Amino acid sequence: MDYDNQGGVQSRVLDGDLETLTLQSTLKMLALGGKTGVLNVQSGSERLRIYLQDGAIASLEEPGVPAPDLLDLFRSMGRLGPEQIMLIPQDARRDLPSVIQYLVNTGDMSPAEELQRREYMVVQALSRAVRWDRGRFEFVREAASTVRRTGGMYTPSAAQPLNVDHVVLEGLRLADERDHMRIRPAPRNLRVRKAVPSGDDPRLNGLSNEGMWVYTLADEHRPLYVIAYALLMPESVAGAWMTRLLDHGLVLMVDERLDQELERSLVALLTQSRAQLEKIARNAPEQLMLALTEVMGDFANGLLAHHARFARGLRARGESGNPTEAVRYIDRVVGPVVQALQAGYPRMDELIRVEKGRLIYDDVKSLDRVVRGHELISCYWDAARMMHATTRDLYELVCTEELGAARGGRKFDDLWIAFLRELDYEMGRLHQWYTAVIG
Repeated sequence: MDYDNQGGVQSRVLDGDLETLTLQSTLKMLALGGKTGVLNVQSGSERLRIYLQDGAIASLEEPGVPAPDLLDLFRSMGRLGPEQIMLIPQDARRDLPSVIQYLVNTGDMSPAEELQRREYMVVQALSRAVRWDRGRFEFVREAASTVRRTGGMYTPSAAQPLNVDHVVLEGLRLADERDHMRIRPAPRNLRVRKAVPSGDDPRLNGLSNEGMWVYTLADEHRPLYVIAYALLMPESVAGAWMTRLLDHGLVLMVDERLDQELERSLVALLTQSRAQLEKIARNAPEQLMLALTEVMGDFANGLLAHHARFARGLRARGESGNPTEAVRYIDRVVGPVVQALQAGYPRMDELIRVEKGRLIYDDVKSLDRVVRGHELISCYWDAARMMHATTRDLYELVCTEELGAARGGRKFDDLWIAFLRELDYEMGRLHQWYTAVIG
């Protein structure tokens, strides 16, 4: 139906539901009529806004879906250096079309690639939308054309419009391929983080060039559809690669709720430990060694209690709520770490150990009953040094095992750096004193 406005600026030419008229049929009708305007489509929470010019598709938007940060992607792919990005004016960063316009004007992107990227976004969106069997659409005719050239400068909106038949057929083809894939693609909004530092895992050697690029761009701030757009790879193909990476443990799925709980737990532990450190007496150096050992030991046990709740190894088996399995897991994973450190501090043999899910160091506190003089001071110094090393290693083990390699910018890491700086300061002062007294 045609609902013309009296002003002649806009009119609603067509509306209806997708059960009666499919999206592809609607687009073909508008193409045959040579219509210019905007087709709005909604199915559940998903929406599309398709701009048509004389029956061809000029562009497509997905309201509510953040556009890819092309500058960040090109930097990660080595196509733009930091200095080049720094020189890009702010008005060229307003939105994705502005960025693309700037890159084409500077020669960093060819007009052919602009067309390819615009077609890519349209085809990927249509490959999902052609499967929508519920929802509504509305076409609003616009009297003024949105396609223009400004001052002789190239703009993406002035580029070649896309033939409806071509992009619809491509969308249907991708939808069919996705339906018949042997590997179920990961969701397009999935975000992951690397499980290990990039390039440090021998399993990466088995990836193809495509898989390696998906892995390279994997970042907790980039949804899967952004990675696919960067590579101009069908989202379903990128999703299949991401499924492989997840299955092989090379990347970890980001769970925002779990991450928030995990962060609150570590922030609380670090805040408590820093407060405990501030309260210790700093009179006799040997007593300071013992007090520091206790602060670091309590922090280490706090880490282990935290890890018993959030360890990925326990979550993967559905055992994070089982106290018995948590204790076994801590003993199995953390025990060897402490044993390896113990080799560097022979006096601490059996005095500091992992047992029943905890770091046991009670025997250090009673050393003054069996050891005197310089030997006691040396034992305290070894205990402080071993606990210092243990604290560092356990923190790295816990955070990497729970969150993967990439966790920069988190509040708990800032607190950890501050806490570690305070510990290092105290250990440095004690080292000077120990060297002067014991030699």
